[in-house]
Amino acid sequence: MKDSDILDYIQSKADSFFGRIAASATRGLGHACVADFPDRPYLEWEFSYENGIPSPLRKNQETYMQACENLFDFFSKFKAAAPQYAEVAEARNFETIRATVAEILAFEGKKDERGEKWQGAAIAGRLLFAGAIPEYRHNAFREELEAVSKLTERNAHNQRVWHFTRGVEVMRGMILNELLPERNLIG
Repeated sequence: MKDSDILDYIQSKADSFFGRIAASATRGLGHACVADFPDRPYLEWEFSYENGIPSPLRKNQETYMQACENLFDFFSKFKAAAPQYAEVAEARNFETIRATVAEILAFEGKKDERGEKWQGAAIAGRLLFAGAIPEYRHNAFREELEAVSKLTERNAHNQRVWHFTRGVEVMRGMILNELLPERNLIG
């Protein structure tokens, strides 16, 4: 960690995080025991398990870079399989943005500052397109569900949210009825 202000910021976030979950029965679930360290792409960190065994050194930049590559690959394959949804027709290569992504992941800043780095790179055309990243609308899915619930069944079938929820139902059924029983994880 190079910036002492960011180190203080992370420590205050961790203290706040632990304060909120101290009385919770879920304290040891998920990554609660390591605060929000996994959520900060620029961190390298480690911890000790309750039995005293140390964890391997976690290098978030490497993990995040791998995730970025995997997402890029997934969406490239999706675009090839369903070109009607592609905004840009030509094939893209992750190597053309690797340095920009690495620079952004290495940036030690607060959440909003890191978001500004992504936004600046997008606007400058350094992330395969030139333009602002649309603002995240956390209620968009709920709004689409409410809108589709007011449609006739025939018209609802033409909506993306209907197809998504159907896909989720099929996936859930496959996991519960096939995958988990095959692995003897449920009876």
